Amino acid sequence: MPSILVRWLLRLSLVALGGLFSGTAGCNCEAERSACARDGDCGNGQVCFTDDKCLPRDAATRAGATIGDECVVVGGDEIGCDGEEVCRMGLCSVAGNVDPGPGPGGTCTAGTAANEAPLFGGVSEASADGADGVMLRWSAAADETLPASLRYQVYQSTTAGQFDYTMPVATVVGATSVRVGNLTTGTTYHFVVRAQDEAQQTECNTNERQATPRELGTCVSYNDDVKPILDANCLGCHTGASPPRNLRLDSFAGVMAGGLTGTEVVKCQAEASLLFLKISQDNPPVGVRMPQGGPYLTATQLETVRRWIAGGAPQACPADTAVCSDAQAPTFAGLATATISGESSAQLCWSAGSDNATAPAQLVYDVYQATAPGGQVFTGPPQTTSPAGGTCVTISGLTPSQQTCWVVRARDGAGNRDSNVVERCVTTGAASCIDYATVIQPIFNAECVQCHAGASPPRNLRLDSFAGVIAGGQTGNEVVACQPGASLLYQKISMATPPIGGRMPADGPPYLTTAQIGAVEQWIAEGGRASCSAPDPCSDATPPTFAGVTTASAINATTVEVCWAAGNDNLTPVSGLLYDAYLASTPGGQAFSGSPRKTSAAGATCVRLDALSPASQQCVVVRARDGAGNRDGNTVERCLTTPPVPTGCVDYATMIQPLLDRNCTRCHAGDRPPQWLRLDSYDHVIEGSVRRNEVTACNAGASLLVNKIGASPSVGKRMPLDGPPYLTSQQIAMVTQWVNQGAQRTCSEVAACGDTTPPAFAGASSAIATDRTTARVCWPQATDAVTSAASLRYDVYQAATPGGQSYTLPPQSSVVGQLCTDVRMGPGSTTCFVVRARDLAGNRSSNNVEVCTTTAAAACGVDYDTLVQPILNARCTHCHQGDAGPRFLDLRTYGGALAGGALRDEVDACDWAGSMLNTKTAGNVCGQRMPFDGPPYLAPAERSLLGAWVQSGARRACTEPASCGDTTAPTFAGAASAIAPSPSSIKVCWAAASDAGSTADSMVYELYDGTSAGSVNLARPAPYAISGGATCMTVPVPTAQQTCFVVRARDLAGNRDANTVARCATPAGACFPYAEVVQPLFDARCVHCHSGGNPPRGIRWDSYANAVANDEVRPCDPGGSKLVRVAEDCDMPFDTTSGTCRACLSSAQTRLLRQWVQGGADESCPWGGC
Repeated sequence: MPSILVRWLLRLSLVALGGLFSGTAGCNCEAERSACARDGDCGNGQVCFTDDKCLPRDAATRAGATIGDECVVVGGDEIGCDGEEVCRMGLCSVAGNVDPGPGPGGTCTAGTAANEAPLFGGVSEASADGADGVMLRWSAAADETLPASLRYQVYQSTTAGQFDYTMPVATVVGATSVRVGNLTTGTTYHFVVRAQDEAQQTECNTNERQATPRELGTCVSYNDDVKPILDANCLGCHTGASPPRNLRLDSFAGVMAGGLTGTEVVKCQAEASLLFLKISQDNPPVGVRMPQGGPYLTATQLETVRRWIAGGAPQACPADTAVCSDAQAPTFAGLATATISGESSAQLCWSAGSDNATAPAQLVYDVYQATAPGGQVFTGPPQTTSPAGGTCVTISGLTPSQQTCWVVRARDGAGNRDSNVVERCVTTGAASCIDYATVIQPIFNAECVQCHAGASPPRNLRLDSFAGVIAGGQTGNEVVACQPGASLLYQKISMATPPIGGRMPADGPPYLTTAQIGAVEQWIAEGGRASCSAPDPCSDATPPTFAGVTTASAINATTVEVCWAAGNDNLTPVSGLLYDAYLASTPGGQAFSGSPRKTSAAGATCVRLDALSPASQQCVVVRARDGAGNRDGNTVERCLTTPPVPTGCVDYATMIQPLLDRNCTRCHAGDRPPQWLRLDSYDHVIEGSVRRNEVTACNAGASLLVNKIGASPSVGKRMPLDGPPYLTSQQIAMVTQWVNQGAQRTCSEVAACGDTTPPAFAGASSAIATDRTTARVCWPQATDAVTSAASLRYDVYQAATPGGQSYTLPPQSSVVGQLCTDVRMGPGSTTCFVVRARDLAGNRSSNNVEVCTTTAAAACGVDYDTLVQPILNARCTHCHQGDAGPRFLDLRTYGGALAGGALRDEVDACDWAGSMLNTKTAGNVCGQRMPFDGPPYLAPAERSLLGAWVQSGARRACTEPASCGDTTAPTFAGAASAIAPSPSSIKVCWAAASDAGSTADSMVYELYDGTSAGSVNLARPAPYAISGGATCMTVPVPTAQQTCFVVRARDLAGNRDANTVARCATPAGACFPYAEVVQPLFDARCVHCHSGGNPPRGIRWDSYANAVANDEVRPCDPGGSKLVRVAEDCDMPFDTTSGTCRACLSSAQTRLLRQWVQGGADESCPWGGC
């Protein structure tokens, strides 16, 4: 056979093998790779790779696979195998049993025909990771065992080919990378990685990689240090003719040329380089962290890239040390002209600048863009960068009917930029036709694809291509051509309360601009076409001809398959017709004006509806929809009753996860879920929330997941939070059965019920500070008699001092199946960890092995968006959000945190001890300790992050100036106007303040009110405040009464200006509705105490019915109403009535309550009178 192979390989050597493959997770760069079962399914020079897709031989080798020499494929024929043998990965096999070749044997097996060993290419990368470590990576093996349960054993040797396969140096479960540490600097190490399935079968690959740990030298170069990192982690996507964002990372020239922004590398300035920001920040300024989906680069790799850029980004050593010594910015007059070019483009031009060190032909120009004058963010990446020496650029993708403003700044070879603010603005005209590629996709790229892209986007909705947008997500009706009002995409970006979930983008406000929303609306109304040259579907008013659903059959207790005969249409081809399935629990109950339960793929004749209620009637009507959005009107219905859930084990993948996907993961997914609870996978469900008791196998009564979906949860609100509708009784019973039967990952696993033996576990092995805000905690594999390794949970307990862990409270974090976890903590802080293993039955090991680590100190190391906002989102914003959050405190944004609540003292920059964010999360100060639903309260590591952020200046990013030590108040002219836009509100506006030490978006504007200009009380905490660059605020006030406002500016250091400028207005009106005016005041100041089943003195203020059901409110008699009396006397709210906690209701607020009671305490307008 070898001689045959040699002849064919000589022929294959003449074939140009294209493409390059990498195992980097998260990229979707394999659209052209065909599915396969054997090499003969692939083209010349290809093999059927471990992921059952064809891949060129050379690319497979570079991916770390061992390609056999027994057979090849030419012209679709397998050459080299005999008889019944088939060719797979260059090896011949009989009955699927792959011959492992001349491996060492002894500790590995090919498996059996019934159960093969994993198919695995071995280690693909070994690279130095600092002076004492090597980073290994590989592509996941293929096997009947689920990827999350596959084990990878790492073997190490200092001599090539000499490995002891009985003694792995590391074992990981479900991972595709590992760092091997405690190595000797300068010694070359060799590594082999083998895969093992749950049947303990280990495959036999001998593929070997080597690396030599070494210290970084004084010169860090692209060729020696950075290229290996990019090659191993980025070339799966960023190579070839059409790489993502036009960014090629396969050569020095490609890296330096950059992508769409052109600022991937700013020499000498790592923090200004988008390449470094994208690989180092969880929430980079553009898109998502790279490599997309992880695993991310190690701390050593990040430091290598940072030092390379900071040293001038040399291609090779020795480097020119003079490059970064230049600190003088170019001289540049700024942008000269901005001219509209076409419907969605503008040309910007300028005169060339000059520089002391960089020639004019080498200067580049960074273009900053905003949708309002002065709105450019110079601390973030520019919109684009000109070629070297360029004096004009064309900006495309502008939104029609929207103003766009630019500032252009010159940058020299050392990364110095001039600081001009010369601005030019244009307003694009209305578009006669909205083109998808030039108008719509740029909107999605800027606002949506940081979430809605990749292999597993939220709700299965991808917005990174026309095909993804039209395919839609779980409902399939994101775009209904010609009908924006029926399109969920339009509803989600334009409505404050869309019919499904929350408004998008999820991180708004800010949301899309009015012009952007209008462009999307117009595009859909014009047919949602791929381009304006495509036929106009909206001229078609004829619906399809369609006979309706023909069959409906139950697949299992929660899934129904519905089928039909294809319809036809006068314009849309049969292959382009869509079918909308409407569901009801009773015959004739479908709501055809709402969203369908699901939409089929184009041309399909069947669709499956999952996450249904077991043992329940389901009635389906299917309607055909053409390219113009016309639906037929048939009412043909098929009803059936889904079967009950079978006794015994409930399959998680087909019955539980679809239920969670439909009802829960719109909130409980991603990196900032409420209560740190993710419900988007089995592992995350088992890990649980901060309480760590969502699932206690075999005991639904002790499982918070079951409790929270029930009618009367013991903690917090019933879930889903946006219900009703809630889960049906049958669905709740199914979840209960899954838990009670053992909560297994698969029904092939042994149930843990009755198991009382905790896992055998040695405890934590290490805690290492990998950077100034991250500690990596690791441990060896635990073993358990019942629970599989992949389902064992490791509970991580934290303490700020040795021995301080509390085992009576839930652990601060948990991971399932993994042997390491990263914990974010503040710079210069110490955290001690104890790790205990827990099996599915809830048995925990009892070890007290403790490991501690201290992060390096840093003047500023905590980025707000990356490290602070996730904590607030997870632990606080389920209460503190919106205009009526408790104490008017909205913690969803940086501006909301700075503005604070009624006491205006949540964040005192540079003074953690004096900040209520500290005192309220540490104990009972001015009311109850926060989070209100604790314990558990914030973890020590979380508080260390918050403390470091506040103490270092409470900046949004470390690139902004620190305000510590600033004693100068902002320069501010005060309120400019006050108008009454409604009968019960006044809108107050002002011109932005300026300050030497605080940025515009960190300036807080505090509003004080009174009945006249001279009666405004400026000695109390401001009743209202706003930040984030706002220059107006609308405040509720009594109707037909004058209210005056004074606005003062407060900088990050807490300095306030002292202006007394008052602006007054009197709304015209005779009444106001309770729900819009009075209830928000109760929500913000009263219901955190006065609600629930046992409120103080039985008084509840959480609804109109409860508010008027007690003697505190006497309609038409404010003097006799205790509500009015205690508010005006500042006896309530009880927790803000004295000392430093005093924050009485303001003049406008108490007058509003008095007026409501005086008018009869009615629920709606007009008031009935007294």
